[in-house]
Amino acid sequence: MFKKPRRHFRQRNTDGDGSDEDSENQDDSPSIQSQNVNHNTQSKGNQNTFGILTAKAKPKLKNPKSNSNKSTKPSSGAPISFELDEEDEGEIFQVKKSSQSRKLIKRLKKESKQDASAKKNGESMSYSPQRDEVSIVLNGDRALDMDLDSDCETDKAEGSEGGAEKPQHSFKSLLERGVIPDANLIHLARKKRAQAREQGDFIPLDDTKKVDSTPKSTQRLVRDDDNDMSDEEDRIDFTVNSLQRDKQHMKDTFMAAEHGSGSDSDHDRDWEQQQISKVVGGREPQPQVSGNADYTSYYSMGQADPSQMVSDYGQSGESMPSYQSMEAKPLPDTINIDQVKRSLVERLSNLQIVHRVHTQERDNVQTGLLQSKQSTAELENKGPDSVLSKLNAKYTFMQQIRSYVRDLLGCFNEKYTRICELDFAVMSLAKRRSATLCKRRQDDIKDEASDSSTINKITPTQTEMPVQKRQQAIKARRVADREARRTRRRQLRQANRTATGPKETHHDGMSSDDEESKSDIIKYQTDRDKLISESQSLFEDVIEDFSTVSEILERFEEWKRKYTDDYNDAYVGLCLPKLLSPLIKLSLISWNPLEVNCKPISEMSWFRSVAMFGHTGSTYTASDPDDQLIPMIVEKVLIPKLTGYVDMVWDPVSKTQTHNLATLLHGLVDTYPTLNTSSKNTATLLKSISLRINVSLDEDTFMPLFANDLLLKSVEARSFLHRQIWSNIKLYQNILQFSCLLSDSKLRHLALDSLLNRYIMLGLQCAGPDGCLKRIKAVTDALPSHWLKTPDGEKALPELENLCRFIRSCAKAFHQSNNRDELKGLLRVLVSIHAHDHATWMSEEFSLRMPK
Repeated sequence: MFKKPRRHFRQRNTDGDGSDEDSENQDDSPSIQSQNVNHNTQSKGNQNTFGILTAKAKPKLKNPKSNSNKSTKPSSGAPISFELDEEDEGEIFQVKKSSQSRKLIKRLKKESKQDASAKKNGESMSYSPQRDEVSIVLNGDRALDMDLDSDCETDKAEGSEGGAEKPQHSFKSLLERGVIPDANLIHLARKKRAQAREQGDFIPLDDTKKVDSTPKSTQRLVRDDDNDMSDEEDRIDFTVNSLQRDKQHMKDTFMAAEHGSGSDSDHDRDWEQQQISKVVGGREPQPQVSGNADYTSYYSMGQADPSQMVSDYGQSGESMPSYQSMEAKPLPDTINIDQVKRSLVERLSNLQIVHRVHTQERDNVQTGLLQSKQSTAELENKGPDSVLSKLNAKYTFMQQIRSYVRDLLGCFNEKYTRICELDFAVMSLAKRRSATLCKRRQDDIKDEASDSSTINKITPTQTEMPVQKRQQAIKARRVADREARRTRRRQLRQANRTATGPKETHHDGMSSDDEESKSDIIKYQTDRDKLISESQSLFEDVIEDFSTVSEILERFEEWKRKYTDDYNDAYVGLCLPKLLSPLIKLSLISWNPLEVNCKPISEMSWFRSVAMFGHTGSTYTASDPDDQLIPMIVEKVLIPKLTGYVDMVWDPVSKTQTHNLATLLHGLVDTYPTLNTSSKNTATLLKSISLRINVSLDEDTFMPLFANDLLLKSVEARSFLHRQIWSNIKLYQNILQFSCLLSDSKLRHLALDSLLNRYIMLGLQCAGPDGCLKRIKAVTDALPSHWLKTPDGEKALPELENLCRFIRSCAKAFHQSNNRDELKGLLRVLVSIHAHDHATWMSEEFSLRMPK
């Protein structure tokens, strides 16, 4: 079960035995020594118990006489040595037993024979009561004899059996009956297991590498303890926290390397001391001051030599004191006055440097002490102008500001959600109104297109009559409403022309067509006024200190006036736009930038309060960070609201809405330079404008194509075509109003590629030269001036090439009809768009003078 510790016993000196025992030893020694040979070759544990043996050394004889006799006459009783597998060196001893030990061996042999006969007769094995009563105390030699004798008897029993089957009363059956096994029975069980391993019909539970690697000829019985090759360090660790385990291992390794580990560090120190003693062995050792006091006094008085003292210390268990060489440093060969002077000067300079450093430190300490005294005196002064009073006032003010800001944030957190809901409700109401107008315009276009085309005029069948009647009734109401609106607009234009004088001629399709019925207007106004009234009463339960922009800014202006540095360090200027945004958003709920009578933001109360913030009295500075307060509010509050109106309400076909939006944006960009493409909110607004224009181009643009015969016969078709041409030209002009806001490439793609060349040019070609000059001038006059400045200055924009070719075809038609005024007008158009190549061709072809 467990490994037996190796115990090296001293050899028993048997030289004192009598001559009568010597003869007996000579007679019995061969058998005993042969038994020892067998025993030591079979059991490795017995070798560890009785010492290290070898067969290469000569036996130690008892006296010279016996040695001489044995050397001349070989005897069979010569001691036999034993060769071990693991040890190459050892001592040789001769086992000599007394007569008492031989009698004891014979007695044990007799008992073992009786036990063997009892096994053969089937008797049960158990401990004898008489044997248990005998208590024998054996010394080392007698115990060896007894163990060797038991092994010999076991070998004989095995030889007599001749490989027969073993008794049925096995070790397992004895354990089942509760019998306590003795040493012989345990030995037999181990021997049985070893034989099973050699035969290969036994699978051990432990590692078998050691069994396989051990030669069978040198070891008869393999002990289970010796066969166990498991190591505690190789055990699997089932701990979960591997990181903590690695940290602990690193810590232990570090501590072991720093402080040393037990016997290894002591062994290393001893080895170092031995090496040092070898090196300085020829010198006279001198003790250190920290060495052993007794040893120093003992050695200095000359009462003992060092070697004797070393042996004394080794026997007493004390450690040797450490030594170091006391040899003097070599001096230079010659020492002169210059060297002494140089060393003194160098030392003096070093001392002066140290002195200066100390002097500077002393001055700093004295200055700090003086300042501390002054500060203490100022703090002890309790007047109104004292530092303590100022600090107390500042602390009180800061605590008040802190409490005010916390209360203000709590109030805004409570109201901000409802403010956003009201703002979205007003914007949704305007969105529904705009969607209704767009749907009405699209239905009017469909109705006119169906009425103008003869193909769609199909008589309904009898089964489709009820459905067609309902649709016709709905369509008739739409047509009547449409014509009524157009009549009202025509009458209004005539009245204005009479009152203000003649103006530019109006063309059908240029009006916005955003008139509503009185019932729709009243309903919309009622819902809007209800939401605005609720927004105005939202802060009725809040005092003015928290509900008006002017009162809030007054608190922060006081902070800025009293403690400017603290105000700037707190970055209040960056926080004010977000802090004031709930109140500003509340005041902008009723603000609609697309309406005609929209109130400018510069006339709002919050704008005036913010514009005058920080600029009262003598505190104004040119580089005041609060100068950017209005631009930041416009960027963070106003621009997102405009983006919402563009996405939900704005109609690009409406001339009034587009004009108001473009005018407002141009004014904001010119007033506040921070509103550029680098601003995230501004970039989002411009992107929304571009997307909304794309949607309008897909849904609101339509250009009918009619044959020339139909245009000559049908007045409705000719009127609808002219209306759609001017409607597309109106959208074209609306898009170009965002010049300098949208990029030129994006704007040219929307206005020229997507609208002019795709829709307007088709309408112009379908309508023919009649009235084309007005339409062409409306298209060219809307172009931005910086687009016409081409690098070469001779050719127009590539996107206008189709328009130039259409002008040339119209010029040929006017030349055939001898209409010189129209030709001159077309020539001026070509020159205005910098199409000099086409203008030169017209001038030469039709003999026209180039305009300047």
